[in-house]
Amino acid sequence: MTRILSILALALLFGVFLVSTVQAAPPIGTPLTHGRQAKSVTATTKSVTTPANQLTLMWVATTNGGNGQPKIQDSMRSWGTVQTGSPGLRRLTLFYTLSVAPEPVTGPVTMVNPQGQITGWAWTMITFPANTVLQSQYQDYKMLGVKNPKQVTLPNAGNRGFVVAGFAMNRGDSPIKPGDGYFLIGGQPCQNICVQAIGRKDFAQSAKASWDRYPNHWMGIAAELRVCPCTMD
Repeated sequence: MTRILSILALALLFGVFLVSTVQAAPPIGTPLTHGRQAKSVTATTKSVTTPANQLTLMWVATTNGGNGQPKIQDSMRSWGTVQTGSPGLRRLTLFYTLSVAPEPVTGPVTMVNPQGQITGWAWTMITFPANTVLQSQYQDYKMLGVKNPKQVTLPNAGNRGFVVAGFAMNRGDSPIKPGDGYFLIGGQPCQNICVQAIGRKDFAQSAKASWDRYPNHWMGIAAELRVCPCTMD
């Protein structure tokens, strides 16, 4: 009887370990905020705290972005552009900020569409244990087609850092399914337009994702991140 109980206890322990191993995602990044706003010239995030000496990325999708990328207004932080792209009307832009302040910085971020145009907005902001974007790439459905899986392929087989990617989808309500080796790390459930981010703890030249429904109109920006004294490629 004692032996049976011991075997059952070990089986239970192994089962708990197995479930936690399968379900737990690696700590790739820390989501700060995500959101969506109906048609307007500007959109503002909730107040967020960006850590000191860590890279914060924000993928921003606009439904009326054919005439240029949105701008960032932020009195607390300085933002730069990693990549932007558009298949024609909609646009996806990846912004970054790296605080050099000794303390975390807190405050909202405002996005402004150029030339005062009204647009729909969707965004997700995530902070990462990195300080450098080594490389990045934009791709969309007009470049690669509409079939699953969607993918963004980085230009160089770097293998020096880890890879993250943000995908925007229009006209759908299906959640993103990260490709093999990737985990969902931020974003909102899809309604009309959404931005969701995936990542992995190591390098892969292609970032892949798929959706169950409405898989046609999509955009994606991938980036390789690392902690190093390098400069942005």
